Amino acid sequence: MSSKLERLVTVRPTVNLPQCPLRQPRNLPLRGLLIVPFILQLVITVGLVGYWSFRNGQQAVNELVVNLQNQATQQINHHLDCYLTNARQLNELNATAISSGLVDPKDQDGLGRFFWKQAKLYQVGYILFGAKTGEYVDVGRPQTYPLELITERMSSKRYGDNRLYIYEPDSQGNRGRFVETGKYYPFQKEAWYTEVMRTSKPKWTSVYTWQSFTTNPLAIAISSPVYDKNKNLIGAIAIEQRLSQISDFLRQLKISASTTIFIMERDGRMIASSSSTESFKVVNGTPTRLKASDSPDSLIQSTATALNQQFGSLDGIQHRQQLRLVLQNQHQFVQIMPWQDDLGLDWLVVVVIPESDFMQQININTRHTILLCTIALMIAILTGIVTAHKVIQPILQINASAKAIADGNLAQTVNTQGVHELELLSHSFNRMADQLQQSFTALENANYVLERRVEERTAELERANRELQRLSEVDGLTQIANRRYFDQYLAQEWHRLQREQQALSLILCDVDFFKKYNDFYGHQGGDCCLRRVAQVLQQTVKRPANLVARYGGEEFAIVLPSTDFKGAIAVARSIQHEIYQSQFPHPNSEVSEFLTISIGVSSVVPTSTASPEQLVTAADEALYEAKRQGRDRYIFHSIPQPTA
Repeated sequence: MSSKLERLVTVRPTVNLPQCPLRQPRNLPLRGLLIVPFILQLVITVGLVGYWSFRNGQQAVNELVVNLQNQATQQINHHLDCYLTNARQLNELNATAISSGLVDPKDQDGLGRFFWKQAKLYQVGYILFGAKTGEYVDVGRPQTYPLELITERMSSKRYGDNRLYIYEPDSQGNRGRFVETGKYYPFQKEAWYTEVMRTSKPKWTSVYTWQSFTTNPLAIAISSPVYDKNKNLIGAIAIEQRLSQISDFLRQLKISASTTIFIMERDGRMIASSSSTESFKVVNGTPTRLKASDSPDSLIQSTATALNQQFGSLDGIQHRQQLRLVLQNQHQFVQIMPWQDDLGLDWLVVVVIPESDFMQQININTRHTILLCTIALMIAILTGIVTAHKVIQPILQINASAKAIADGNLAQTVNTQGVHELELLSHSFNRMADQLQQSFTALENANYVLERRVEERTAELERANRELQRLSEVDGLTQIANRRYFDQYLAQEWHRLQREQQALSLILCDVDFFKKYNDFYGHQGGDCCLRRVAQVLQQTVKRPANLVARYGGEEFAIVLPSTDFKGAIAVARSIQHEIYQSQFPHPNSEVSEFLTISIGVSSVVPTSTASPEQLVTAADEALYEAKRQGRDRYIFHSIPQPTA
């Protein structure tokens, strides 16, 4: 039936009415009718070929750019994994070596040799160890000394003071030539030490700046707690990486002539970039980090601004995003790729490629296409003139018969012999009337089938509307009635019970200390808690006329038609009992180790002088009083009766 309908719908008959004869425009020569369509056909064909060639070129450029961006982000992700993950693994090995006794943390010379060997093998900035006793050892690549590696020591027992002693290691990693004595280094206040000592867990620090350096000051450190053989926390060990090495890697990537790559945090602050500009600025001799939207590189600045406008917040970018933006009056291909690890790093890698880097050859091809189209047009005009002269004489011979058919005389028989094409034309005219009648019949059949399908679609839409109406009355999280349906149902029952002069009761419930529950278990745990409470309420309130609804946040409302205050209080007690029996754990509650609720109850016989809002207000005041008295209880408030 469907295929038949499609055949019927696609029939488009042409009707020639006898009373509307076809008239040729005056002074339009046949030569023009032959030449102009031929030329138009050629121009349209060449134009479409040129257009689709241009579009295919653009599509090829788009695919090429996306592939290049994907390759670039893969290389960047691999480099970040190697550069930062290796540091993390090395730091864990160091912590394990000290905790297992392979390296003595009290032997600063042995610890220095151990760090020196690792610094020679791995591309790291600094390897640091700080003990709770105040002793400190590091080995790293300095920026203030013309040395490959230095080792710094601090020990009041060994040196008699708390100053930093700086040495150049010898070829075996031993404490070699003394360089100088530095100031006291309060490593106990550094993030790599304080955060780990507080949490006793491995952690990346926030990106920070070396306040004494104005070149390559950005750095980040991975630190881990260190324990002795008795599992006592004795200090922290860290590996510091300079972010300038990431910028150096980005500058080495060759994607196109004008590609710009930068990495930033979720708050927009720069991590690294392929630009020659810096990711920081020096204010009063102190380096300060820059946001990407404040970068001196205009393309980075405009890209970051556009991303903030596009997404509202960079926190919303959780997956790879492919954009085509107009920046600095040029089309730019922009790809954003999140890079994260399980210890807190959450960066965005942005690759920006100008469209102009790839469109130059396509534009040249477009100009060549236009030139070829012009040449082909001139050739077509000359060819058309010659062709028209050769075919115009035979066409004039069938002019009389053509006029009769054009005047609408479908019974006219055209008999032309000698020219095969004209014989086909006469045969087509003779079949026209019969095909016209068949077309009308086909259209009637198609109209009938379409009407049937419209009726079926109308029925489907009605079913869909009923389902949408149901969804509009249900809370998406708890699958009970929502606030909108609660308001409608309360007003409906108020007017009904006002006519019948029966009691109407309302219960408002609030989960005690829900914010603390949410903070402890997270938003998903909080959502699960609300669903559980909704299920308990739904199972407790069993009368078909009763309505359980989500009033808002962690509050629930129960409408009890034809129920006086005694019945409402009984329901409230049942709810509290069922909540107790459910024993949902709530370790941060101040009233119980399990989840509890506070309940406000109100009841009234509806009258014309009162309103549903007064019933809600009374129940809400009762709920507030239950909270004020210590939660985990129910309170009943009645509606004040109007004075005479």
